[in-house]
Amino acid sequence: MDIKARLENHRNLLLSIRSAEQQLLMVEESMCAPQTTDPSRISVQGGESPDFLSQKMHHADTYRRELMELYSRRDQNHGDLWSTINQLSNVNEITSLKAKYFDLLSRDDAAQLIFGVQDDFQSRRSHYLKRTTRLHTQGIINLRKLECG
Repeated sequence: MDIKARLENHRNLLLSIRSAEQQLLMVEESMCAPQTTDPSRISVQGGESPDFLSQKMHHADTYRRELMELYSRRDQNHGDLWSTINQLSNVNEITSLKAKYFDLLSRDDAAQLIFGVQDDFQSRRSHYLKRTTRLHTQGIINLRKLECG
């Protein structure tokens, strides 16, 4: 599989992890502080019905299992991709690739990370965004060269 496709897959995996973590958090929070006006979900004692709480607990367990699988897949890919990127000689290419594929940063945030210390960064933001795009593109080209030997 091409290096860019592997990086995109890794990024999508990280996004899936983020989503599952948020879903788990929401389910867990709803179990701790139930707030409902739906009469079918209220028990005689005034809290959530046992069936509804049981369903929430099941969903939370499902998200936990899914996360464990996603974490395992992430860990299998992470080290190899990280060390491959670190073989590049241009630190800004390395930074732009790690920002996108590992830190899940936008191009704008990556530009801020790489060039934000420049005195003219705010006035020439579009210029630095283009440079960030070129760094990313050149980084992918150089990774492909590394993989071809």
